[in-house]
Amino acid sequence: MKSIHKKIYNLAFPYYKKGRDGDVEHLNWLIEVIPQFLKDTNLDSDIMMPLIILHDTGYSKTAKKNDAFNKDVRIEHTKHSEQISDKILNEINYPKDKIKKINYLVLHHDDWAFGKNFSDEPLLEFFTNFDFMWMASIEGFEIVRKIARMKKNEFVFEIERYEKINQKEGRVWYNKEIQKFYNKLMIERKKELKLQL
Repeated sequence: MKSIHKKIYNLAFPYYKKGRDGDVEHLNWLIEVIPQFLKDTNLDSDIMMPLIILHDTGYSKTAKKNDAFNKDVRIEHTKHSEQISDKILNEINYPKDKIKKINYLVLHHDDWAFGKNFSDEPLLEFFTNFDFMWMASIEGFEIVRKIARMKKNEFVFEIERYEKINQKEGRVWYNKEIQKFYNKLMIERKKELKLQL
């Protein structure tokens, strides 16, 4: 991670500690996984990395933070996240043109919950692939499943249901490598639960 991105991470981290159950783990998983796929794109890492780091900071200021499936909570947290993003990025004198773009992406990263696809915004199309598949990761599965109050078997099918909705609404996989990674995670979860593949 570049030193400037580490600085953003250090300033954002206290917000994640005050956020939802599992927010720190979610952030760290995204930071670990996304760069492995980002390097094979022409997307701007100086926009993507701050987006990753700042996107869910607003849950720290959201009253019903652990009701993340509630659409009003989604709207509220993105507004707070945008304000926190703007504050942190200006504090470290991040390039102004990038601040504006990052703030916009932070504000709109959960628009998928309202039926939007990101075919016109490659940065969000890429990012939301991973934001979604977090719940298929070994750690994310347990964290999000508990928030959703579902049994393990039920939650596997719930993830698959969401993925079908994504496809139907035009939220496609950014590339085949990312889709393969998601499929690998889902196979792992099904094997753990001895479900038919």
